[in-house]
Amino acid sequence: MLAIILRGKGYRVTAREKFSALEKELIQIAPTHILLDRNLGWADGLVLCKQIRRFPQFAGTIILIFSAYDITAAQCERSGCRWGF
Repeated sequence: MLAIILRGKGYRVTAREKFSALEKELIQIAPTHILLDRNLGWADGLVLCKQIRRFPQFAGTIILIFSAYDITAAQCERSGCRWGF
């Protein structure tokens, strides 16, 4: 649903349900922003954010995390994503 809304606003969106080859796909896409849910079903968005931050080429990529679950600023800071709007 969020991808549809963002596309309607003119953003180029690539949505994934799973990342089997995380680094390879991200390098191909070269995102300026990554939007993650905390509860991905198959992974925790905070853990996935940490994995993305291990790759130097994504050090400057803005990673936003959202969720219906509680997330603290400290959890976001430890994982490398942005918190608070």
